[in-house]
Amino acid sequence: MRDLRIFGKKKGKKTTLFSVLLLLVVFFTPHAAHAVMQAKTAVFNFVALNMEASGYGTAVTNMLGDLLKTSLKYDVLDRKDLEAFLNLNDYRQDDKVENAVNVGARLSLNIVIVGNVEKKGTWIIVNCRVVSVERKKVILNTRMGAQGDAGLSVELRKLTGLINEAVAKHALNAEGDGQLKAPMNVQKRPGNRQIYLSWEDPPDTNADGYDIFRSNAAAGPFAKIGQVNQREYLDKGLEKSVTYYYKIKSFKTTGLQSGFTGVIAAETALTPNAPVILRTEARVRSVQLTWSPNPIAGEDPLMLMGYKLFRAKQEQGPFREVADLKGADLGVSNGAPLDKILRVTYVDKNLEDGQEVYYRLAGYNEKKMESGFSSIVKGVAIPVVVGLSAQRGLVREIRLAWNAIDSPYLKGYNIFRHTQEDGNYIRIKQIETGRGPEPKVQYTDRDGLGDDVRYYYRVTAYDDTEQQTAPLAAVSAVTKPRPVKPAGLQGEPLKIKSVPLSWQANPEKDIVAYHIYRQEGTTGRFSAVAKVQGGDTRYQDKDLKDGISYGYKIQAEDQDGILSDFSEEIRVLTKPRPKNPEGLTGDYRNGTVELTWKPAGEADLAYYKIYEKSFWQTEVVPGLDRVTAPSVTFKTTLDKGKKKTYMVTAVDRDGLESDYSLEIIVTGN
Repeated sequence: MRDLRIFGKKKGKKTTLFSVLLLLVVFFTPHAAHAVMQAKTAVFNFVALNMEASGYGTAVTNMLGDLLKTSLKYDVLDRKDLEAFLNLNDYRQDDKVENAVNVGARLSLNIVIVGNVEKKGTWIIVNCRVVSVERKKVILNTRMGAQGDAGLSVELRKLTGLINEAVAKHALNAEGDGQLKAPMNVQKRPGNRQIYLSWEDPPDTNADGYDIFRSNAAAGPFAKIGQVNQREYLDKGLEKSVTYYYKIKSFKTTGLQSGFTGVIAAETALTPNAPVILRTEARVRSVQLTWSPNPIAGEDPLMLMGYKLFRAKQEQGPFREVADLKGADLGVSNGAPLDKILRVTYVDKNLEDGQEVYYRLAGYNEKKMESGFSSIVKGVAIPVVVGLSAQRGLVREIRLAWNAIDSPYLKGYNIFRHTQEDGNYIRIKQIETGRGPEPKVQYTDRDGLGDDVRYYYRVTAYDDTEQQTAPLAAVSAVTKPRPVKPAGLQGEPLKIKSVPLSWQANPEKDIVAYHIYRQEGTTGRFSAVAKVQGGDTRYQDKDLKDGISYGYKIQAEDQDGILSDFSEEIRVLTKPRPKNPEGLTGDYRNGTVELTWKPAGEADLAYYKIYEKSFWQTEVVPGLDRVTAPSVTFKTTLDKGKKKTYMVTAVDRDGLESDYSLEIIVTGN
């Protein structure tokens, strides 16, 4: 294939005629054409899409760059300068439009050409895109095919023509008509082969755009050289040491158009090339900027002496000078050439928390001649901490969480607490944290918290200079309350060696246990005797002593181990033993013992037991363990002068037995 082919498009006589007419317009419009021819351009490495195309990417890149330089005298960025800048700042070359716009803006380029190469047999297919950096869009997207290396050279020449047409067409702007107030307070900044103009709208006037006109003489004639929608214009590609004359007028999209401003005269002069702002990084109430001198060698023979930093609240300006930075201000020793310092940093202070600002930078030489401006970059100070939340209902702790802040200079967060919203907050914790992947930062406060208490928190961020942001409104949370003290504790009295207890269930749903405490008598200490599962509200205390008054109190415990206050105390008496029989008398006659005593007073007395006491033991007299009357007669053998001792006990219906009665001694005769 020897002819240029546009895949998916048809190029006929109309297209050819349009191209010829467009080139004629550019040729016979010297001011507009001159601006186009001097468009600052870079050709990125064309990407090889397959192994067969290896080597063709570099070949296409170099051939296309040379053709652009010779055909229309483009200001094409040298490959070595481009690659040095990219390597220094970790940028890359690829065929992505977004990357072309990003790198092109950093280098103040107008046009970036990207693409890729594929080889299929003998066919070499080249995809090319021409990207307008200023407008952030593709102005030419074409595909060509060539057969063999000889055909490739021919097709690249044709591709160069298409690129020229696209750039020329892109530079043309339309005019409006009508009447509007002209811009005011026009400022000029002479530069090396360029003039920078800026202006303001009159009060109560907000134009949609501006037309810029230029002449080589104050009296004219003036030709339109550009149209912008911002209150500034950079006229590039001018002659050295020449005075140019400008007029500006405003327009509205409705058709209204102002008159001209007065004539502004400005002379080009040798100045440093504009520096390149590499990045902005957030600090507390400040922004750190990092920049480098322009990697493209300039014609200014004078030494770079300093930088001027300009700042605006909006991208479209107006920009105000905020710093005049010489070597000493940047930590550079006296006499050291600034253009050899490849990375320069400066912290712009006195901003507000989270404030968004826009920067541009200019360098100046020994004669105070300032360069053009760098590309505009956005900076944001570290914001206040947002998204702060506090989790309530936890046991003597409150879990805090807030949105993480992304800044390499963020050192951590300060946490403040008080029990009143408008109180004098005390810092309770300083968290050092780096830039992590998690979107939230979390902290659990366990520092001496009580139960059922509301705590208020504020959080600030601080950087490596210990400066901290202002806190936002406080958030609060209440710790989990203790269970209420159990109610309705009762004990059933006069039970045998035990006390049945009961109480009302606590209202909390997470009660897991009740702890039971007992006091023996009225002066002893309470001690834990049982732990009852939370679903039970009864307990029988066993193995107690007879006739003793016991004190009881209980405590509820929830699933988190929080104990309630003690319930009200109660006292319960166990059933006492019968009183020991009194008035015991006895006699021994003719082999028979007769014993009598006073009847017991208990209503539930069941019987009596008769005991015989010897030197070795005391035991129930056989057959006399259930005597129902207060007297008894029984036979026994007792020699003359020998003695036996007897005692009596009372037993009630529950089997409780009294102490022994007083002893009675009988003697044999």
